[in-house]
Amino acid sequence: MKSYIFGINSLDLIDDEINLLSKINLYGIVLFARNIGSREQVLGLNAKIKNKLGSHVKICIDQEGGRVQRINFTQKYPSAQEMTKLSESEFEQSVKNMSIELKNLGFDINFAPVCDINYKVDTPLISDRSFGKDVDEVVKYCSKFIEISKNEGIDCVLKHIPGHGRANIDSHIDIPRISSDILTLENTDFAVFKRLDKLCNIAMTSHIIYDCLDKTAPFSVSKTAIDYIKTNIFKGLILTDAIEMGALIKHFDKNLSSGYEDVNFYATKKYKTNHERCKILRKISSECLSAGCDIVMHCSGNLQEMSGILSGIAD
Repeated sequence: MKSYIFGINSLDLIDDEINLLSKINLYGIVLFARNIGSREQVLGLNAKIKNKLGSHVKICIDQEGGRVQRINFTQKYPSAQEMTKLSESEFEQSVKNMSIELKNLGFDINFAPVCDINYKVDTPLISDRSFGKDVDEVVKYCSKFIEISKNEGIDCVLKHIPGHGRANIDSHIDIPRISSDILTLENTDFAVFKRLDKLCNIAMTSHIIYDCLDKTAPFSVSKTAIDYIKTNIFKGLILTDAIEMGALIKHFDKNLSSGYEDVNFYATKKYKTNHERCKILRKISSECLSAGCDIVMHCSGNLQEMSGILSGIAD
């Protein structure tokens, strides 16, 4: 069954969003910094989401620590890289405090931990968001992060399956390609997700072309690649990363050139009308589901885009 996670536009859940999202198989709502004001506002918003859209709807957030931290009124948490320098008890307390805060604010799911191996320590793509430079180190810290979060009532999402660490292009902007052979990846990047499989029920995709799986399409829209991962690596639900990211937009719009200057995350400047953009997002959503993704995620909060994805009506 088609299932979705959507972002909303503002500090409140508005009537138009309620009318659209209450009619679909909605898995969750993801909140970003634009949705976060005060503690009281977040509590009220999350209560309203449950009340208007259903108690089953999961309220999600990216709260990794470090530079990926959406809530501005809680304590500042260390990045994954910084967490590895803490003592065991300090690490456990940091993750515990984060999870308790999320639960107390009404969140159900944290889009963390990052399970990517940090191959490129001097680049900003993954770097300090990763727990380490090898499989054992990443699995060790990710396992503990998941265990502590679960104990405090917060579910986790592994990301970015099947591994973003080798990419040298930002998938928010363009299409990364990883040319490593299957044996190398099975022993490294893929191995992390395989070892964490039984600890976590959801993994978020990377919009990367893995030549050894499918040379023609990014993972999120490749049935061949997703079938391989579901059969051999991860048995849980596959959630797309945001479908409006540049990698997928460029894959389906061949008129866009491949330079960083052409597309920014959530940008519309290369599209003459919302109708054109919505048609492409509708196509991406459909292809993700056909490829085997279980949940499609759209994050921008643009109501026309959301309506276009769900109904094909983009006017």
